[in-house]
Amino acid sequence: MNHFKHSLKNSPGFTLIELLIVTALVGIVMTAVLGLVITTQRHSYTSEEVVDVQQNLRVALDFMSRDLRLAGFGVADDAFILEAPQRLRCEDKNRDGDCLDADESDFLRFLTLTATGTMARIGVDGGITTTADKQKIALAEEKSARLLLSGGESAPVYVRIFRPSSRTQPLDRVFEVRPPEPTEPPEIVAVEGFTESTVLRPGDLLARVDDPDFDGDGDPNTDMPQLPNQVDYRLVKADTDDSKLFDLVRVPTGVDPDDETTFQRVAGKIVEVQFQYLLEDGSETASVAGSDLERVRAIRITLVGATDATRTGNAGFNPGQGDNVKTRALSTVVELRNR
Repeated sequence: MNHFKHSLKNSPGFTLIELLIVTALVGIVMTAVLGLVITTQRHSYTSEEVVDVQQNLRVALDFMSRDLRLAGFGVADDAFILEAPQRLRCEDKNRDGDCLDADESDFLRFLTLTATGTMARIGVDGGITTTADKQKIALAEEKSARLLLSGGESAPVYVRIFRPSSRTQPLDRVFEVRPPEPTEPPEIVAVEGFTESTVLRPGDLLARVDDPDFDGDGDPNTDMPQLPNQVDYRLVKADTDDSKLFDLVRVPTGVDPDDETTFQRVAGKIVEVQFQYLLEDGSETASVAGSDLERVRAIRITLVGATDATRTGNAGFNPGQGDNVKTRALSTVVELRNR
């Protein structure tokens, strides 16, 4: 028994102080590792946000550039095709949750033949004299027919017929387009709504338009979409607590300008949209109005985006940094080809 006690007393082991020291050291190491993991995750999240911001800017510039290249197409020479602000603005002055009321926003507005940007040219075999309400028309390309009819499975596809050579319509009406029969060539479309005989020529355009149908009767000719179409680019409040971030939206003819839910969201995380106008004499200005609008030949668009301040912008989001909002800017020059 004495021998057992002696062995137990002299056996190796850890004292309480040693255990406490080891526990403290492990805690320090684990805290450092956890801090490193959190910092890495936050840096990764910030990087993803920055990539998202950059992609938003690219998408927005691409959208606006394609739209503006059609500004003035199908518009009379003496018409003002552009409202030219220095920047886009969204201020909720009456604090009703939006900036749709008078004097709460500045927006870029321009006129074009069709706000959808979808057009199809009548081919050589499509030049005819219409003789019935429904007329089969051959388009110049099969691809044009597909684009014209895309998305028309559940809703009618409406067009105006436009003659580029004279900037006129053979008939001031809106027509409905239907796809070809299975046995017909794919470039053939059926156009309905002719009320009188008219001559269609090769090169005439079928320009797709959206009918708002505000009167609810399903007939686009009782409340026709305006010609030329109008397109607005404006900023609206983003769905975030960051008051400096906005969504860039597109509001075309056929969309209720007082209903944000119908706007086409182009890009988010937008801080600012600025414009510079290049005039026919080569000069550049940020302010242009009145008769000077006719001298505008190109627009320099600068977009500024940022990460969300309620996330990456929190003080201490990344240790040692008080403000982690990352901003990016992108710019391009768009030539107004139809002026």
